Amino acid sequence: MAVTRRRLHDPGTEDQGSSNSAEESPKARPIPTKRKISALFFFSLSAFIILFLLYTTYQRHWRVNTIKSGLVNIEKDIALPQNKRILVGVGGCLDIFVRAADVLNALSITPPDSIGNPPQYLNSLEDVVTEYLTFFVEGAAAERFVQSEELWLKIREAALSLGPELRLGGNGPVIAKRMVDEGAEVLLAIQNEKIYRDRIMKEIKLPGETVDTE
Repeated sequence: MAVTRRRLHDPGTEDQGSSNSAEESPKARPIPTKRKISALFFFSLSAFIILFLLYTTYQRHWRVNTIKSGLVNIEKDIALPQNKRILVGVGGCLDIFVRAADVLNALSITPPDSIGNPPQYLNSLEDVVTEYLTFFVEGAAAERFVQSEELWLKIREAALSLGPELRLGGNGPVIAKRMVDEGAEVLLAIQNEKIYRDRIMKEIKLPGETVDTE
């Protein structure tokens, strides 16, 4: 007698197999159209900004180079007479680069309890502190005339004692150097201090004898 084996149907097994098949081959979800447009707009805007900055930078350099070339061509046609003596009346100065807090500490200045009205002229260390704190809080710069010679020398000595960077400033030394380069004999109207003399071209003359401090 023949016996026939029938395979029982298991719904759970069939469902599990179908689920595994679905997980093994997920369907790709399309990128929404709005996101595509936003990304395209962002990259287009970035490219435009970069190209605009490059173009403006090129234009600026081109203009500067054009002006320089034109000035050089003009100078070639105009020769400065030889053996000419020129007096440069625009003064110069010595720029001292130092941290203000270091100078205040060198002067043994302590912060005041309150800040008064800033003075128009500086005659004391209290005036210096008031002036400094007033404009420091405002984030602004100020220039004041120091009436007291003693105060000026004290501040100067304190700044120089910190070993700061010193540079010859003002338009006078720049103009004088250019005139010397053109072959002129130049007298520059600035203080004939040793600290200036050591930082200026030897071909540039200064009035009077060289002194240590004025």
